Amino acid sequence: MPVTLTERCAADLTREILSGKLDARTELITERKLCERLKVSRVTLRRALAELLDKRLLSRIPSKGYVLGPAAIQGAESPQQPAGRRVLVAREFQQHVTSPEVMAAQDLPVWEGMREEAKALGLELDFATMTARALAETVQHPARKDLRGMVLAWSDLPVAEAALAAGAPAVLMDNHLPALPLDTVNQDEESGLDQAVQHLWTLGHRSLAMIAYDEPTGKLIRRRSAFRIALLRRGQLQPCKFSFSNRLDAEGGREATRTLLDGDDPPTAIILANQRMLPGVLAELETRNLKPGKNFSLVVWGNADSHRDALAGTPWADATFDQIGISRHELGRMTLRVLEARIRDPLAPTMAVHVAMRFTACGSSAPV
Repeated sequence: MPVTLTERCAADLTREILSGKLDARTELITERKLCERLKVSRVTLRRALAELLDKRLLSRIPSKGYVLGPAAIQGAESPQQPAGRRVLVAREFQQHVTSPEVMAAQDLPVWEGMREEAKALGLELDFATMTARALAETVQHPARKDLRGMVLAWSDLPVAEAALAAGAPAVLMDNHLPALPLDTVNQDEESGLDQAVQHLWTLGHRSLAMIAYDEPTGKLIRRRSAFRIALLRRGQLQPCKFSFSNRLDAEGGREATRTLLDGDDPPTAIILANQRMLPGVLAELETRNLKPGKNFSLVVWGNADSHRDALAGTPWADATFDQIGISRHELGRMTLRVLEARIRDPLAPTMAVHVAMRFTACGSSAPV
């Protein structure tokens, strides 16, 4: 029986959560409202909330409030009631993407991997591109009872918060939002960059640079961090050479390459984090008589197929480059496995899974 004010507060909140009286599926639970409702101080409330977070009855969305945690959702729903078999694979709305068949070539293996895993698990996949508002309405709709879980190929924080608040099991794929208690499946950027830098280092390169699209996403931050860590492991303490462009196209690649090569200490090797910029990088190198594999080294994210797609119709259509690649097929399969594991064990600690990357040397050269 509760004896302290904190224990009584925690017991009252637990009772309201498990009875369904306190629900955050339509509105976040805030500390201010709870203080007024329970007539306790914020210090007492936070001690009580810490207990509920520990028991996974609540999950916290930083600076905003609280939503029901997996233990609360499991307790509110009958364990005998089987979950639906439909898995929603949702990505941000894009005019040119309406089905898996018109996804970018690099994304098709992800879809195929998910399809194979779904078949093995007896699940049905529902691919959808939608706006953030449409996704929020989908997860909150009463008809979502047939929804087993969601894969979010999305980097938008409000979207992830909406999924968390709705209580639908969800996994973030190829994205990472560390502030939220959501499972993630990502590329292991650190291992991929380390392999590439080691190869270039062995050839004698000491002036390395990275080119990337200037986007505020976790993926870019991870790649920048991984590049920095790879150089630190080799004793290089000076600031890294980065060049960014706000254009994800050939002109953006050309602009970023020009910035690096016109600098005081131009690199002898470049790692390109976004292959859509590849034609522009090659065009700028050519104007300076720099040829990858002969008198310059270029490492490009992706694989041979995606590089060919990026260079289709250009003078470099048949060129090959060093690659940092991943089995996107495995990325798709692992994402669905993590989602199913979360559904079967909702109280398990949050999972952050990294799919191994591999560096493939296809023609680097020693610095001239």
